[in-house]
Amino acid sequence: MRYAHVVAPRTSALVSVADAPPPPGHVAVAARVSGICASELPAWTGFAGDTPSRLGHELSGEVLLIVILS
Repeated sequence: MRYAHVVAPRTSALVSVADAPPPPGHVAVAARVSGICASELPAWTGFAGDTPSRLGHELSGEVLLIVILS
């Protein structure tokens, strides 16, 4: 899995980590595009945190795996 961390105002770094399997009742999705919404713009333009921040909850993708509840 890859994601972008906001590390400074208007600056992000790409991070790669191992995929975690979804728990029962969830799905695995391969995001094809992702963006941020207007409510996240202040965090992007004026990031002042001590730790990186992950933004982006607007996405479109392909369902790869559905884990059925048993």
